[in-house]
Amino acid sequence: MRHLNIGIAICLIFLFPALLLSQGIQTHLIDSLKRVLTTSKEDSNKVNILITLYEKTDRTDTLKRFQYINTAKMLAENLNWQKGKMYTYHFLGDYYNNISDYPKMIFWFQKYLLQAEKLNDVVNQSNALLAIGLAYENIGDYDSSIIYLKRNLVLKPRAEIEFEVLGNLGVVYGKLGDFLNALGCYEGSYKILSQKINASPKSDAYDTATLIGLFNSIAEVYLSMADYNKALINYDKILELNRVLKNKGVDLLGNIGVGKCYQMRRDYVEATRFYEKGLIDAKGINNLSYQSSILNEMGNIELETGHLDNALADALQSLEVTEKNSQTPDADQLPKTYTTLGRIYTQKRDFLKAENYLQKAIAICKKTGAIDKEKEAWMALSNTYEQTNEPARAFAAYKNYIALRDSVYSADKAKELTRTEMQGEFDRQQLQDSLTQAKKDVNARLEIQRQRGLKYAGFAGLALVLLLSFFIYRNYNNEKKANIIIKAEKENAEIQRLRAEHSEQFKQQFLANMSHEIRTPMNAVSGMTDLLLDKGPRPDQQNYLQVISKSSDILLHIINDILDLSKIEAGKLELEQIDFSLVDTIQQVKDTLSIKSEEKGLQLSSHIDTNVANVLLGDPYRLNQVLMNLGGNAIKFTDRGCVEINIKKIAEDDAHVSLQFAVLDTGTGIAEDKLNKLFGNFNQVNTSDSRKYGGTGLGLSISKQLVELMGGNISVESKPGSGTTFSFVISFPKGSEQRLRNRILSEQKADGSALKGLRILIADDNEYNRLVAYEALHSKADVTIDEALNGREAIEMLKQKDYDVILMDVQMPVMNGWDATRAIRDTLPFPKNQTPVIALTASMLRNDLDKCTQAGMNTYVPKPFKTWQLITAIADVTGRKATNISNSLPADKTVNASSPPTPSGITDLNYLYKFCEGEEERMKKYILLYLKAVPAFKEKIQTAAENTDMEEMALQLHSFKPKWMMMGIKNTTELAGKMEQLCKEKNIAAFLQLPALIEQTDQSVEELKDKC
Repeated sequence: MRHLNIGIAICLIFLFPALLLSQGIQTHLIDSLKRVLTTSKEDSNKVNILITLYEKTDRTDTLKRFQYINTAKMLAENLNWQKGKMYTYHFLGDYYNNISDYPKMIFWFQKYLLQAEKLNDVVNQSNALLAIGLAYENIGDYDSSIIYLKRNLVLKPRAEIEFEVLGNLGVVYGKLGDFLNALGCYEGSYKILSQKINASPKSDAYDTATLIGLFNSIAEVYLSMADYNKALINYDKILELNRVLKNKGVDLLGNIGVGKCYQMRRDYVEATRFYEKGLIDAKGINNLSYQSSILNEMGNIELETGHLDNALADALQSLEVTEKNSQTPDADQLPKTYTTLGRIYTQKRDFLKAENYLQKAIAICKKTGAIDKEKEAWMALSNTYEQTNEPARAFAAYKNYIALRDSVYSADKAKELTRTEMQGEFDRQQLQDSLTQAKKDVNARLEIQRQRGLKYAGFAGLALVLLLSFFIYRNYNNEKKANIIIKAEKENAEIQRLRAEHSEQFKQQFLANMSHEIRTPMNAVSGMTDLLLDKGPRPDQQNYLQVISKSSDILLHIINDILDLSKIEAGKLELEQIDFSLVDTIQQVKDTLSIKSEEKGLQLSSHIDTNVANVLLGDPYRLNQVLMNLGGNAIKFTDRGCVEINIKKIAEDDAHVSLQFAVLDTGTGIAEDKLNKLFGNFNQVNTSDSRKYGGTGLGLSISKQLVELMGGNISVESKPGSGTTFSFVISFPKGSEQRLRNRILSEQKADGSALKGLRILIADDNEYNRLVAYEALHSKADVTIDEALNGREAIEMLKQKDYDVILMDVQMPVMNGWDATRAIRDTLPFPKNQTPVIALTASMLRNDLDKCTQAGMNTYVPKPFKTWQLITAIADVTGRKATNISNSLPADKTVNASSPPTPSGITDLNYLYKFCEGEEERMKKYILLYLKAVPAFKEKIQTAAENTDMEEMALQLHSFKPKWMMMGIKNTTELAGKMEQLCKEKNIAAFLQLPALIEQTDQSVEELKDKC
C-alpha cells in the first residue's frame, strides 16, 4: 500500500505537466492529493504529500500553506525521519521567506542546515547556507551574511550556486564599502559565467541578460570608487551586449550609467547627451520613474553650470512627471526633486520657495525613513539659511544633519540586537529539541524492554519480574536525572535571558553615571573659564584662559566618544566633517603643548607649507588629538633640543589636498626591535616608562586607529640617541571659508540683553552648579533668578509664582528632572503647564536625551555649558532672539580687590579668590554660607551613620563636596569621594573614615572663622 500510494502521488505530480497550465487542472490535482492524503496509512508518505500540497497551493493562501508544511514537520519529527525533517525545515524557511519574516526564516534554515550536516548532504548544506546568507543581507546584518556565504564557498558547490554566492558576496561587500573584495567576487562570477557561455555554441538570452546585470554591478562599484573610466568601460559593454537583445530597458540602463559617469567627471556636455538618450528610452517604454530621475539629474547639471532657468525648467518637469507616476507620487524620487528645487531657488535667491520645497523633502523622508535623502535636504536647508544671514537656523539645520548621520549607529545596534535574539532563540530551541529527543529515546527503550518481558514472561518468572523492577528503577533514576538536567538548563536559560534583557540597561546606567561624574568637574572648568574671559583679563591671562577653554572643548569631544561604549564596541566611531582652519588647529596644539615644553626648556616650533589651503573639511578634534598625543610623547621623551610639527603638501587637485604631518624630536630615540610594540594597547617601549614618565600606553594605539579612520597610515622612524619622527599622510577635501565663518559666528557669545526682565527658576541639587548658572546669567543679563533643590520643590515654587523658563537638572534627589517635568505638563493648570523647561544634563547618551523629549522638556543644554549656549537656549524657548556679537564684555566694575590669600592649615582660598575676582565681600558671603551649612551637614551625616544608612551618607557626601572644593579643602574633598564610593559598594569601612572627615571639617571651620 505504501509503495502504491507513493506511485499515485508521483503520477499525479509528474505524468501530466502540460495539464498544470490550467487553473482547473491545478485545483483537480490538489483535490486528488488531498484524497490520497486521507487514504494513506504511512506517515512518511503523508509527509511527501503535504510538502507537495504546500508547493502547489497558491502563495497568497498563507494559512493553508502553513498548515500543510507545519503538519508535515510534526509528522517527520514524530517519525524521527531525518530526511523528512530536513525537507520540512527547508520549506518552513521558504514559507517565512515568502512572508518576509527573516528572523524566523533564518531559524528554520539553520535547522535545515544542521539536518543536512547530520546526513552529510552537501547539496542541501549549500542551499541552506545561501538562503541564510541572503536572509542576513535582507535584515542588514552584512557581517553574518558574509560568514554564511563564505562557508558555502568552502563546500565547493555547483557552478550555478557558486555564481550566485559570489554575486551576493559582491553586493554585500559593496554595501559595506569594501570595493576591492566586491570586485574580486564579481570577477569570480564573470569567470564562471564566461566558462558556461564558451561551453555552449550559442549563448541564450538569459545568459546575456545575466552578463548585463553583472557588468552593471561592476560599473556601480567603480563609480563608488570614483574610477569613472573603468565604470564607462563596463557601461559600454552593456550597450554593446544589448545589440543582441535589443531591449530598450537595457539601453536605458546603459545610457543613464554613462551619463552618471560623465556627470561625476564634470563633463557635463557628454553627461547631458547620454541623459537625453536615456530620456528618449524611458519615454519609449513609458517608465515615468526613470524619466523623473533623469530630468532631476539634468537639472542638477544645469545648476552646477549656472544655467538656473534651464535647471528650474528641468526640475519642475521632473516634479510634474513624478506626480503623474501614480496616485501616490514616487516617494523615492520626490524628495530628490524637492531638494534640487530647493537648491535652485536658493541660487535664484527666492528663499521662501527654497525653504518650502526643502521642508517638503524633509517631511516625506521622515515618513519613509529615507535617512540619506533627509540628510541632503537638511544640508541644503542649512545653506539656504546661510544665504539669508540666519546663522542660528543654519546651525540648527546642520545639527539635524549630524543627528541623522549619527542615527545610523542606532540602526546598526538594533540589527545586532535582532541577530543576538535570533541566535538565542535558536539555541534555546535546539536545547529543547535535544531534551525532548532524549526522553523519547528513553521511553522507546522502555517500551522495547516491556514487550520483551511480556514475550518471555511464562519462562522467566520471578527473574523477569526482578529484571523489570531493575529497569523500572533505572528508568526512574534516569528520568529523575533528566528532570534535574532540564530544570538546571531552564534555570540557566532564564538567567541568560534576564542578563541579555538587562545588560543594556545596566550598561546605559553605568555610562550615564560616569558621564555625570566626569562632566560635573568639567562644568567648573569650562564655565568658570568663560566667566573669567568675560571679565576682561590682562592679555597674558587671556591667552592662558583661551588655551584652557580650547583644551576643555577638545576634552569634551573625547569624553563624548569614550563614554559611548556601544559605539566603540561596534566599531562605529564616526568622524565629523566640518570646515576648519588648519593654521588654527596647529596653533591650538602648540598653545596646549607650549607650557610643558617651556618647563623642560625645549624649543617647540611648527611649519606649514605656504601653498597649503588653510580651510579643510574634516574632523579637527581628531586631528588635534593625534597631534597632541604625538607631540606630548615627543616632549615627554625629549630632555634637550627641540620638538617640531611640520605639515607638507604631497598632492592636490581641484577638490582635495593630501598632507603629510610629521612630529620630530631630538629625544632618546627607540631601538629598532621595539618599534613594532609602539602601537599596541597599553604598550610602552620600556616597562619602567610608566613609572618614570606616566601614561597608560594607549596614546599611540588610539592615534593609529584615528589616523586609519581618517584614511591614512601612521609610521615611525627612530634610532637610539638620534630622536624620533612620527608621520602620517591624510587626504582632506577642501573647505569653504564662508561656511567656516558662519560656524564661528554661530558659536560666538550671545548678547544677554535679549533676556532682560525674564523670571528664571534653576532646579539643581548641586549648589556649585546653581552658582555657575546664576553667575553666568547675571553677568550677561538683567534677570530674576530663583533656585530649587529638587524637582518637587521646583513644582511647588511654580505653583506659587510665574516663571518664564525653568532650567532643570535631570539627576536630583526626591524627584528627578524628568518626573518633575512630566508632573508640570500633566498636573498643573494652563498656562503654568506650558512653562518652557530646559534640561541641564551631564549625560549626552541618546537614551537620556530621548527621555528629556519624552518627559516634555523643550530642549537641553549639555554640561558643562558655555554662556552663549545657555542664553541662546533660553532665548529660543521664550520666543526672544539672541544677538551674536564678537565682543560683549560687561562694563568695568569698581571692586574692592584684595591680595591673593596665603594657604593656611587645611584650607586654601585661592580657588575662592579667583572665583570672586578678589572681591572680599563676595568671598565672605561664600565663607559664611559654608560655615552656616556645616552644623546641619554634621547632624545629618552622623544620624545616617548611627542608622547604618549608607545611601543617605553617600547622598550627603555627594551634596557637600562642592562646598569643600569651594573652600579649597582638598584632602577632605578626596576623603569624601572615597567614602562616597565605599557607601555605594555597601562597605562598612566608610563609617571608619567618618571621624577623620568630621575632624577636618571642624578644623576648616576654625580656620575660616578668622576670615570673616
